[in-house]
Amino acid sequence: MEMNKFMEVGVRGAIALSVFGLTVSAANAQLLFSNSVDRGSYSALGEHVASNDSYISGFDSFEGQQFRNFFVFDIPTLSIGDTYTSAVLNIYNGGTSTPNAFGMAGRTFTISSIATDIVTLRAGGTNKTDIFNALGGGVEYGNITFVSTPGNNTTIKFNLNASGLAAINSAAGSQIAFGGSFDVTSNTDDQYIFGFTGSGTPGDGRTRLDLVVNNFVAPEPSTFALLSVAPIGIGIVARRRRRRDN
Repeated sequence: MEMNKFMEVGVRGAIALSVFGLTVSAANAQLLFSNSVDRGSYSALGEHVASNDSYISGFDSFEGQQFRNFFVFDIPTLSIGDTYTSAVLNIYNGGTSTPNAFGMAGRTFTISSIATDIVTLRAGGTNKTDIFNALGGGVEYGNITFVSTPGNNTTIKFNLNASGLAAINSAAGSQIAFGGSFDVTSNTDDQYIFGFTGSGTPGDGRTRLDLVVNNFVAPEPSTFALLSVAPIGIGIVARRRRRRDN
């Protein structure tokens, strides 16, 4: 009797420890922040000045042109076995003038991949209409359809999808670029967001990538031993209870 009771207590402890070990391992994740290293916009004419980090996107009636934007980030190297499990792209809608957004109700802003290599993208130039097209023609990583025009000095958050997350994991230890584009419906009226956003400092935190890393720590051999005992122990405890009930 005493031996069985001792075994039951020991098994209960083993089960608790095994569950605790799994909980600690699974919960061992961390959040990393990466501010953009470059950003900007290309006009429909394919123009971008490398020193201009304004990331307006949409149609601007003052310029009489449509713009698409881009963002470049350094992706930290991961340890072997680690992966990025989620990512949020934060884009600040604010600047020194207003309005920073106009006519966006019902419009969709899409984040996507860019076929253009990052060096060429950042260099800018004129007549780069292929880059303007590339900023809206890649694999979709996330989007938002606005119910109303976003207010000034707000941060728009894009939860990147599985394709975006896969691209980020592939870019670990190097850089990744995202393109941004609107489904503009007018070539006469303002339909834009992120106006007046140039600061001259792309790494100022206005455009930031939040990355969650799943640092799953493999259970120690002792934990595996506990896990192997747990099913047996559950059976023993169940049999003991049935005997008591009978």
